[in-house]
Amino acid sequence: MFFPTLQINALKTQLLATNPQVVHGSGSTAVSLVMWYHMDYIMAQSTQPLYLSYRAIGSGGGEGEIVGNPTGRSALLVDFGVRDVPMTHQSWQALSTLNIQVIQIPLHVAPIGIFANIPSSYLPGRKMNLSACTVSGIYSGSIKLWNDPAIVADNPGVTLNFPPEPITPLYRDEASGTNAVFSEYFSSACTSWALGSGKVLPAPGATGAFAAAAVPTPASSTMSLYIKANAWSIGYIDVGNANALGLMEVYQKNAAGVWLISGQSDPGAAASALFQNGGWPANPINDFSGVSLVNQPGAATWPITSMPFMFIRVDLTQRGSSGPLVQALANYIMSPAAQANLPGLGFGQLPTAIVQYCVQRALPLLSTDPAYPQWYFENSNGVKFVGAVNNVISATKDTYIHTNLIALELVAGITSTTSSSSSSSSSGSVNASSLNISLSSLSGVTSIQAQTAHNSNQISILTSVCIAALIFGIASALLLALFAVMKLTVIATHLHGGHQGVFPMSTAGMPRTMSVTGKVSSAKGVKASGSSTMQESSASML
Repeated sequence: MFFPTLQINALKTQLLATNPQVVHGSGSTAVSLVMWYHMDYIMAQSTQPLYLSYRAIGSGGGEGEIVGNPTGRSALLVDFGVRDVPMTHQSWQALSTLNIQVIQIPLHVAPIGIFANIPSSYLPGRKMNLSACTVSGIYSGSIKLWNDPAIVADNPGVTLNFPPEPITPLYRDEASGTNAVFSEYFSSACTSWALGSGKVLPAPGATGAFAAAAVPTPASSTMSLYIKANAWSIGYIDVGNANALGLMEVYQKNAAGVWLISGQSDPGAAASALFQNGGWPANPINDFSGVSLVNQPGAATWPITSMPFMFIRVDLTQRGSSGPLVQALANYIMSPAAQANLPGLGFGQLPTAIVQYCVQRALPLLSTDPAYPQWYFENSNGVKFVGAVNNVISATKDTYIHTNLIALELVAGITSTTSSSSSSSSSGSVNASSLNISLSSLSGVTSIQAQTAHNSNQISILTSVCIAALIFGIASALLLALFAVMKLTVIATHLHGGHQGVFPMSTAGMPRTMSVTGKVSSAKGVKASGSSTMQESSASML
């Protein structure tokens, strides 16, 4: 029975290898970078083939695809959805009415900042304050130019010599969790805000509209790129996306009256304040729509803070092998390793109390098909044989490309920190303590640098060889041409001078006719220049 068992196990392994386990998610564009980062880790550290995908279609799409149609069908196309804020009460109520339970797992703390493109010649210090009501005026159109007195008043003691350049505000034109957080904050912080509050702006029933100069954008990444490419533009973006492009963040005033940018705040302070003050549901399957991190108290809090949530249906028995893998993904996101990577990506770690709530109370509620095995995690110490079986995500396993990418992130972070003289420019940089990176990864930096230097040296050598070969080729061609001309000249001289005896020729080698101009008619009747035809005739004669 020993050998058949081995054969069966081998067949199982082969089947798994040819049929990768799959998980599909969709939702917020703001979390796409960090979600892909987590997925890359799991796929690199799995002991068998996996395929994890995330479609960045916006928060509204992420909620809609996990909720399904109004009848609550269970044959969903995705395994989880993500929204920048909790699920709406309406969606939660629709599922609850059909006895469909959903847990909402927070992913991280995501500051949303106001970013602008001001030419450095006008703002060399890259520091500017804009109050909530000034931003409100920009989006409503009451403040149209960058030299408006309201902007000057927000920056006492600073000489702003901005020209009367038109302000180009950008906004998200589709259902977006970023819209919801942005509008919720300005609705509470400025009484003149007239665009309403919600994931679609202007919100239904709002009394105001966007400024005529406002430009719609479909995603956070699109807004970031637009601001990067267009001077005098302004927009609201999750800090992770904006910092990746080095955009200038505008200072905001928090609930304690402190002017700061997101990099100077404590990202988890707002979440901790909310959790400690009883703003978190006691039951993980309850309605979370009232959970908000906007404008929380504290001198170090950032006023425009979101907490993206991952929506997972409690009953995963219909998801097959994807069920245990979704559960493993959620557990990995809560792990110290995954949380430690967040600051380097521009996001804040979850407070310990919220992580414990998710791990101990929410995730155990998930129910999967017992026919498919659960996934296990192996730490960096490793366990012989046990860590080599299927359904293990091992910290000792990785890929060369993934490891070197982490090393390059570290180098980029160190370079950014070294070259920066202000906290604003280094707020999105990567530091060694925030990355779950091994010494082998650091040694990879040295190997990459050495390989780059070697490649540069080889390129220089090959370039020199090519140039030398080109020069030699040109010189050789010129010598051959000169030799041919001289030879033709001698032949032509003897032909005209009647010295055939010196250079005997056969009748077949003689040209048929030759004009005064040196033009030769070939036997085929195709005209050619005297030099080329004569050269061809000479070749046949010699």
